[in-house]
Amino acid sequence: MLRPLACCAILLLSVAPSIAASDLVEPRMTLPPTARQQPYVALTLDACSGKADSRIINALVDNHIPATIFVTGRWLKGNATTLKAMLAHPDLFQIENHGARHIPAIDHPLSVFGIKAAGSPAAVRQEI
Repeated sequence: MLRPLACCAILLLSVAPSIAASDLVEPRMTLPPTARQQPYVALTLDACSGKADSRIINALVDNHIPATIFVTGRWLKGNATTLKAMLAHPDLFQIENHGARHIPAIDHPLSVFGIKAAGSPAAVRQEI
């Protein structure tokens, strides 16, 4: 069974405080060609805050669709039942770290795409 490609990179940048959020560039990822006859995708879902929709997890399980779920500490605290359901299917779900609160891990005060950054080295350590 195909496992989804889980690509999680932490990019540590030393950004001068004078650089504006508009100067940041969103990275793009491309998959190299393979010997496969048919195209395929890696399903990834973000679980940042709020409640999980059990219909999504049930549909993935019922149809044997693997997925990588990026969870935050905040989401884990409020979704123990859904987490238990995913952990019961390690062949389908790869659970990865999406930070404590899913805020930009930048060590000085600024906003990225309208989201306030961690703002200090200590806050970055707490986030990741």
